[in-house]
Amino acid sequence: MNFRKSICFIFILFGFLSSQKIEAKTTTILYRPQNQAISAPLTKEKVRDFIATRIAEYKLQKGMEARANEYENVIQAFYQKRKDLIEGRGWVIEEYENVNERILIAQNAMEQEADLKSEEAFNMEIADIEANTFYSAEQKSQLTGFLHNDRKRILEEVIAPSKPDWPAVKAYLEELDQLNDYLAGNRPDAPVLGTR
Repeated sequence: MNFRKSICFIFILFGFLSSQKIEAKTTTILYRPQNQAISAPLTKEKVRDFIATRIAEYKLQKGMEARANEYENVIQAFYQKRKDLIEGRGWVIEEYENVNERILIAQNAMEQEADLKSEEAFNMEIADIEANTFYSAEQKSQLTGFLHNDRKRILEEVIAPSKPDWPAVKAYLEELDQLNDYLAGNRPDAPVLGTR
């Protein structure tokens, strides 16, 4: 019975925690964190504290996975210890989760901006469509309309809302990438956090 609890805990917890980044990245286009527009931009200290807390949370998770048979309800015990750990580091759970979401959204938005064509390249693409003799006038209108709307949506709904958080997130991009690799089991050691 204890072995089953251990295996169940490991699969459930690992699946939940490791999927957080993927889920957040795939849903960022659809929404942004509540109150982001009215909250202050993230600071470097806040991002650094989040990374340090996330490392401690992961170590707690791994330690409890190794001793899962010691708990009657390991999942419930983990979430209580997680809450105590996060609050013990000065966070409110909702704020910690909001900062996590905002970091992921900022990372995604920076990637979207990097992939976005320059204004000049975009205008050249539109001109190429307009000059194409194989498209009907209606097809040209639909295609260029789609491209304009998609670009506007990315700029206004994905990039602009998170831009105030970019300086703090950019300062720790390397550590955030290392953290993601560490959490995924792709590197043995946690990122080392210096001061910025």
